Formats: sequence, structure tokens, C-alpha cells
Amino acid sequence: MTTPIKILHLEDNLVDAELIQNLLIQKGIENERLLVDNECDFLAALTGFSPDIILANHSSAGFTSTQALKLCKEHAVMVPFILVTENVSEEYAAQIVKDGAYDYILKSHLQKLPSAITHALESFTLKIERQKHVDEIIASEANLRAVFENTPVAFVLMDRMLTILSFNDIANKYLIKDTGMPLYSGRNIIDYPPEGRKADTKALFLDVLEGRPVNYERSYINKDGSHVWYQTHVDPVINHYRQAIGLIMTIVETTDRKKAELEREEITAELVHRNKDLEQFAYIVSHNLRSPVANIVGSCTLMQDPGIDTGDKDILLHRLDGAIHKLDMVIGDLNQILQTKTPLHEAKESVIFSTLVSEIQSEISAVSDGEAPHIITDFSQVDEMLTLKSYMRSIFHNLITNSIKYKRRDVPLVIRITASKSTKDLQLVFKDNGLGIDTVKNRAQLFGLYKRFHLDIEGKGMGLFMVKTQVETLGGTIQLISEENKGCEFILDFKL
Repeated sequence: MTTPIKILHLEDNLVDAELIQNLLIQKGIENERLLVDNECDFLAALTGFSPDIILANHSSAGFTSTQALKLCKEHAVMVPFILVTENVSEEYAAQIVKDGAYDYILKSHLQKLPSAITHALESFTLKIERQKHVDEIIASEANLRAVFENTPVAFVLMDRMLTILSFNDIANKYLIKDTGMPLYSGRNIIDYPPEGRKADTKALFLDVLEGRPVNYERSYINKDGSHVWYQTHVDPVINHYRQAIGLIMTIVETTDRKKAELEREEITAELVHRNKDLEQFAYIVSHNLRSPVANIVGSCTLMQDPGIDTGDKDILLHRLDGAIHKLDMVIGDLNQILQTKTPLHEAKESVIFSTLVSEIQSEISAVSDGEAPHIITDFSQVDEMLTLKSYMRSIFHNLITNSIKYKRRDVPLVIRITASKSTKDLQLVFKDNGLGIDTVKNRAQLFGLYKRFHLDIEGKGMGLFMVKTQVETLGGTIQLISEENKGCEFILDFKL
């Protein structure tokens, strides 16, 4: 059963009103009609009656259709409004339709009214449904925009031509930080990278359009020198035909995760290094203490023999004295190593490399009775480092004196010391033209304790071991490039 439509009819002519009502019933338009002829009743009916459609005479008891239409707008009554009147000018009819009326029907053509009412109701039903869908889309877009703008993930959406279609605020902030330029819809993304990266960036995006997503991580340096890391994904946007119609780039700051990852790597590397140190220390203790202790035990056992003569006893006492001195030396060396490996409470301070070299040269000249070495330095890139001064001085002193000790007798000694600096590292290079070392043959023993490579020259084999220990304690690394009779080149790298 069809629900009757509710018609609010503004009309002061009862005959015309009944004529219209009979026509509607005759045409099968079931309705519930409320007839009013003044402003007060009309206004009350807008809220109390809640009509589906309004029919209005042009003028009823001084209350015009224009005023009635205005009241509908003011009270947000969104139903079809049809002007049904005797005669009005075309200008007025056009104006009232422009102001919001659905249609106008002259009373001389009332046969058009039933179809006009039917069309008006159908049109308004469709309009309401369409508006409902629009409102839902707007609400959905608003929700998506809220997520889009409040997520910690940066989004940039591009078409196949790499033209920027949309982006969120955090993406704009990241691009400003990276390139110094804000994002603009309609601008090509290739406008943003510096010239040296444009070609690679474009090639990367074109690869993604061919169905090869990319994922990479990059770090940037802030003005305060700290590092910030970003994880970037670029994926194709695929339509229902499985075609790439654009790209979406997402960027996430991963600084905290990266720092934790680097810290874990550093801890792991430190544990591995400590384990190697323990193995080496155990080797040192077992091999270098065993010999003097065995001599001491053996000598003491023999001296307890009641039949030993005075001469043999003197020999054993001499051997015992030598073993005790060797044991004392080994224990002293081990103590020095342990002290070096233990972090000092000494505060870091600025160390000037050129000053350090000058001081060491003066010390060497004061005690040397031979030809002074020719030391060439280049600290033009960097001449200063914040570090433990005592360790750095010991490193410089050991490497310089090591070059002097193992110089070639037929060639004047030349030592070159240079320093260079990058954003992350500081590098020191000590190079000489001395005897050199066969690093292929002796690679495993290069920085070992008590390891000597020129047995005709007096030494204990402690110098390079201590240099390596001190460099690593300062957080650095050391490597040696050398060949016999072609000198040594020590490369020291320190993280800044």
C-alpha cells in the first residue's frame, strides 16, 4: 500500500484548492493535504506537518510565494516547492525558480500539475540520495585526511608523469629539511633532488612504474651534527586492470630504531673484541709466564739437593735470578697492558697534532746521538682532535720512535705524518722509508705481544701491541701496509 504524500497547500481560493485536490485524486496521487492561507499557519505547518511537497499560490492574503520560499530556506525545509498561480510574468517565474522553486504551473494549465508533482518528488528523492552519498564520501575523505595528516608516516602520491597529486604535512616537512623546498601539488617530484641525484631518482621511480617497488634507508646530518635516519618505500598504485597509474612514496623516521641497531652492533663488536682480548691474554699468561716459573721451580728443586756443590749452586742462583727478573718483566708488561685497556678517568681535551710532533722531535733530538729524522707533516685539513692526550701522545711517540729504530742504514730516514677528516671519521697516516715488514708472511703476528720482525735490532716486541691497544681504547682502528725494505705505512681511523 502506497503511503499518501503530504502536501502543504498555500491557497486563499477554496474553489481553486478543491479543483487541484480533485485533479490529483483523479490522477491517482494519494495525498494528505493541509490547506493554509496565511504566514502564521504556513510557518506552523513547516515544522508541525512536515510536508513532502509545497504548492503555493503567488499571493494569499498578502502572503506571497516569495516570502513562503524564503521561510522554507530559513527553516531548512528541503522539499519541492511548486508555484501554482493565475498569472505571473516570465521574469518573476524565472526568478522564483532561480531562488529555489522546483517549477511553476499556471492555473490555466493545471493538467500539467500531477506530472510536475511526480517528477519533483522523484527528482528530490534522487537528490537526497545523491547528497547522502556525497556526505558519506566527504565524511570518509575527512576521516582519511585525519589519518593522513596525523600519522607519523609521510605520504606523497604521484601520477605516471611523476606529478605530485597529494601529500601530507609531515612529508612537506621532510622534503623541506632534505631539499629546502616545500612540496606543491602539480609540481614534478624530479624538481626536488639536487642535480647530481635527479637522473638516478627518475630512473628509480620509472623502475617502480614497471612493477619493481624500492625500499631504502638514508641518513642525514642535522645542523647540530646529529644523524637522523629515514626509511623510504616507493610502490606502484595499481588500478583494477592491474596497470600502474601512479606512485605512492612513504617515508618513516627510523632514527631510534637505527640507533638501537647500531648500539647492538657496537656492543656485539665490543664483546667479540673483548673475547679476543681474553683469548690473547690467556695465551700471554700461559706462554710467557710458564718459562720463568718453570725455571724458578726447577732451580729451587735442584738447590734442595744436599749433595750439590758450591759451583753448581752459584749457577742455579744465577739462573734463578734471571728467571725472577723475566717473571717480573712479564708481570710488569701485563700490568701495563691491563692499565691501557681499562678506561681512564682522564678528561678528553683538545690535542694539537703539530704541537705533539714538535714536542716529540725535541725529546728525540735531546737524547739522540745520530742523524735526526726528517719529519714531514701535513695537518692542513685537520690539526686538532678531542681525545685522551696521554694516549694520543703515546701513539705518536711509539710510531715515530719505531720508524727511527727500524730505519735503513743506507737511506736517510723520512717520516711523513698526515691527517684528514670526513663527516664521520678522522684519519692519521704515519709513513716511513725504513726496513719495512713482510706483511704477507707475518700478517697474523703484526700487532702481537712480544712479536719481533727484525731480530738483529734490540727490542721486546711491545711497541706495536701497545699502539694497537691504545688506538682501540680510543675507539679507533689501525692497519699496516708494508713490504720489506720499502717502509711502513700505519693508517689510524677514529670515529668522530
